[in-house]
Amino acid sequence: MYVLCVNVNQSRTSDATTAVRHCYCPLYTCSHSHHGFHHEEQWSSLLVCVFERSARAERNARDCTRRGTAHSLPLLLLPAVPFDLMMRSFFGSSRLHKSTISLAHCRTTRCLANISSRSITAEITRASSPHRLLAVHQEHAKAFNDIHLSACWSRVSKLAKQHQQDDAQLLTRLREQSLAMIREGCLSSRALSNIAHALAVRSPLPPEPWGEMWDAIARSATRRVDDFNEQEMCNLAWAFSSAQRASSPAGRDLFNAVSEAGSRRAARFTPLDLSLLAWAFARAQQPAPHLFDALEEVAIRSATKFTPLHLFNLTWAYSTLGHPAPRLYGALAHAGAVMAADFEPHQAALTAWAYANAGHPAPELFDALAERQLPNKATADYDSLAIWVWAYATAQHPSPKLFAAVAEIVVETTSCQIRDGKLAMAPVDVANVAWAYAVTDEAAPPALFDSLAQQALARLDRFETRPLAKLAWACAAVEYSPSEAFASGLAERFESMSWEIHRDREELRQLHQWQLWFVEQQRAAPFSPHLSALCLDSFVLGASEHGTLIPGGTRVTRFQRQVTDGLAALGLRPEPEVVTSSGYTLDALVHWKGERVGVEADGPHHFRARTHVPTASTQLKRRQVRALGEMLCPIPWWEWNACGSDVQQQGEYLRAALDRTVAEAGARRVVPKWPWATKECG
Repeated sequence: MYVLCVNVNQSRTSDATTAVRHCYCPLYTCSHSHHGFHHEEQWSSLLVCVFERSARAERNARDCTRRGTAHSLPLLLLPAVPFDLMMRSFFGSSRLHKSTISLAHCRTTRCLANISSRSITAEITRASSPHRLLAVHQEHAKAFNDIHLSACWSRVSKLAKQHQQDDAQLLTRLREQSLAMIREGCLSSRALSNIAHALAVRSPLPPEPWGEMWDAIARSATRRVDDFNEQEMCNLAWAFSSAQRASSPAGRDLFNAVSEAGSRRAARFTPLDLSLLAWAFARAQQPAPHLFDALEEVAIRSATKFTPLHLFNLTWAYSTLGHPAPRLYGALAHAGAVMAADFEPHQAALTAWAYANAGHPAPELFDALAERQLPNKATADYDSLAIWVWAYATAQHPSPKLFAAVAEIVVETTSCQIRDGKLAMAPVDVANVAWAYAVTDEAAPPALFDSLAQQALARLDRFETRPLAKLAWACAAVEYSPSEAFASGLAERFESMSWEIHRDREELRQLHQWQLWFVEQQRAAPFSPHLSALCLDSFVLGASEHGTLIPGGTRVTRFQRQVTDGLAALGLRPEPEVVTSSGYTLDALVHWKGERVGVEADGPHHFRARTHVPTASTQLKRRQVRALGEMLCPIPWWEWNACGSDVQQQGEYLRAALDRTVAEAGARRVVPKWPWATKECG
């Protein structure tokens, strides 16, 4: 029998005959046996019933269309009769030309192929397990086209998530067939994009033999990059960056091609396309200046159309790659402040991180995020808390409510975890939270650093050098007096690390300041003499500032030279760049009223942005130099600039500053030089 499927969507008349003429031709022939319909009269009489049923179906379809509801196409069953007889009956003529019948037969054949193709796709999407999908592939592999293959890969990635396993035989079959069709050029741009996306979702897959397939997709897409529409191009770039396949030679060629094509077609990108493509290049660490410049112009014009997700992805991408875009940051900051309440918590935290990392001030955005996205114990995790405070501390944006909320959550959560015996704060989060409170004006409650110390002790073996040194430095900066268990635990961990090849590392300089904090407290040095000497050597190497070379090779800044010249004008003999026994370098050393006085020319980088408050590093240096026996006279840049170029006024200012330093130092206790120093370095 024949199966007729009436195309009711194309029927726009109530005439039943017209409705049938718009139907698809016979689809499946199950049998060619005689059913008693030997005459056209008999066949035509049967068509009357078909016409009536088709008319009813058409009316139902129209009702569904008016209501906006879905409707299915009616299936009509007819006995099998000779094709030419049926066609003549359809069109009311017994003398149809043979070419007309032949054309109808060709269209019927194509329709049969289309329905068969759709049925295969339906079987693929209905497969409920990898085993069932393998059976579908084994049955229909020879009939697979690019749509079937991409649908099969998409189904594989979904089933892998549901069943937490794959069928190795299925993956092998799909990979081999995909490679063959890619090499033959049988896959459309959409299929290539979908297959790459499915592979990325399914990742991780071993480099061999899957690297060959990724490279094949990359080479094919590179040659045909102009065939991809904007969404396909973005999905392809996302897939390669997510699967970490952008660093291969074929992957780099693909990203270069996408960059060129994207630069030309940037105006066509939607906000989603913009953010996704930028994110992919940033994730893959593939700088593309021309592409990002083009995307910036489009993004500025459509900033008000961005969702929080789009804004977060775009700012994160530009910040990660370090691509300068002040106009874009400004436009998105204003848009982000308006929609601050709509951000997901992690999106809000990472958006703040992006602006802080880029060094672009956005006070309106930061105030709005802190007000409407204040972390709470129910939704916050340690990672997002660390990002929040790191971002605000790096941007030097004050937010007492935010820092108080984070401290409270960390303390409460740590107490609960101690009771449960499950301390779980990551080492990098411990270090970032401690550092953030150390470099801001926000007072860190003692309970916070007690909690951070407990978190660190529980995972000391997982700490790398950088976060552990940052934690130690933060403790010194906030004057947190560590317990013996914490101090000895950190010291043992540091001693177990290899430092011989890292004499100039920042971590060693931070450790040196931490052990100076022990000297301030009159406590025994935590490190062995060997590690202490390494720290001191590294600290001295990194102490000099970049500026103008003076005889002897020491570097000084222009401001430092001006102050030194002013001291010389007073008849003093300033010694530039003096290194003390503790390792700190003083810009100049003079003798004033029988006392050795160190003079520091503190330029703008010694103070927090847009304030006259010294940075944490500057405060730590002043405190430790004074505690270790030196008199220190800081000269802030704005006070010096107020003197102008008047030499007499500069001299009067320097005299007053030196007198004040000597007077204030009279009541300050002096700590003897620390025991492992062998001589005065200056």
